[in-house]
Amino acid sequence: MSEIRHDLMQEYKHFEFLVRIKADLLAKGIRVNQNVGKRKDFNRKQIHLYQHCATLHPIDIPEDLVLYSGSMLIPEIIMTKFRYNPDSDWQMDDENGYKLRNDRTGVEIPVEPTPQTGFDQHFIGELPLSSIVQKLGTDVAGVVLSNWCFYFQNNHECRFCEIFPTYQSQKTFNKAQKPIEQVVEGLKLAFQIDSHLKHVLITSGNMISYDHTVREYIKIGEGIKELKKKNINFQAILMPPENFLLMDEMRNVGFHRVCMNLEVFDPQLFEIITPGKAAYGYQRLFEALDYASKVFDIAYSSIVYGIQSLSPDLDVTKWDPAKENQKALAGVDGLLEKKIIPLFTVYHTSERNAIGLIRIDGEALFAFTSEYGQKVFSSGIIAESQNSISFDSTSPNDLINDGYSLAKYQKEIADLETFSMEDQKVIRK
Repeated sequence: MSEIRHDLMQEYKHFEFLVRIKADLLAKGIRVNQNVGKRKDFNRKQIHLYQHCATLHPIDIPEDLVLYSGSMLIPEIIMTKFRYNPDSDWQMDDENGYKLRNDRTGVEIPVEPTPQTGFDQHFIGELPLSSIVQKLGTDVAGVVLSNWCFYFQNNHECRFCEIFPTYQSQKTFNKAQKPIEQVVEGLKLAFQIDSHLKHVLITSGNMISYDHTVREYIKIGEGIKELKKKNINFQAILMPPENFLLMDEMRNVGFHRVCMNLEVFDPQLFEIITPGKAAYGYQRLFEALDYASKVFDIAYSSIVYGIQSLSPDLDVTKWDPAKENQKALAGVDGLLEKKIIPLFTVYHTSERNAIGLIRIDGEALFAFTSEYGQKVFSSGIIAESQNSISFDSTSPNDLINDGYSLAKYQKEIADLETFSMEDQKVIRK
């Protein structure tokens, strides 16, 4: 037993080291050597939703990078989103294989980009499939239904949001809103092409009204019902409808999970940073999440790490990582108390929003991730049959599953230590 514990501890240290690096990569981004674009043997980044930096990447870069591909002891995968930043300490190179190197610390690790999808070579009408469906990580087919949000009509957009300004700058699709028929056909084709896909994830800006947006999701669910027979999970990120009964319709057409994002937990800061959502109502959002938890058995809501501690004037020069962790963890506790599974994203900007650049601290983000994982794991809100919080084990643009895995294997190591001590007692007797 002690030998198993020793081996697991060694593997855990390596796993933890790579989660720490992932936190730093999401915080600081990655710059790229020109030789990376030569092979073109990877899933090429396209900007469907957000640009992570004010500067656009000058060459083709990967969508996601695998930092850890799993082992016998820890089968979970660590994968990071390639957030391009020409000023980062981290650089991706291709010298006898793909590598990430930190020029300040000298740390260097091998990485593998996720492979090509072939979505560029398949078409829905005259449009490449890649302009409609995006592969996220290893097993998620993602769709941004609309890059327009009606909050922008009256200056009520979330102060961190860049969904429409990014679309105006980088048009991956020829319309801000994708036609339902093309989305349905695109998803069906994506699952025909790629046998690794297991999940459908749909997100969108708010179209016309909250109820209208949900009805558009329902139309997609009806159109891809055949995928449900293949045990494909349908997941949605959206604002709740005014008519809660529409959530029942979502469940009826096959949606398994919904994520209705609070974005900011503090009620006063919520009013300032998310004025459109504030008009819907802070308490009303929680009522919707409570209803969703009854319909879907579980409900998710995400906060944005990096903006939970902002002052009311949104002055980023006052940003403090210790205060951010305190406020963000308070948000995690608050959601858990309400039996809502807390998720988090990591703030980024292409400097097209009202908040601007925040220099996220990678070490502070890692510390938050570790505590987040412990809180969620120890709460028991995740069923024991689940090995992760969201999707399977890959969630490149956040550290949700990584934090959970850290907590899970810490518990496993502690249990092995207990068993080892009990064995020693038996031997002495």
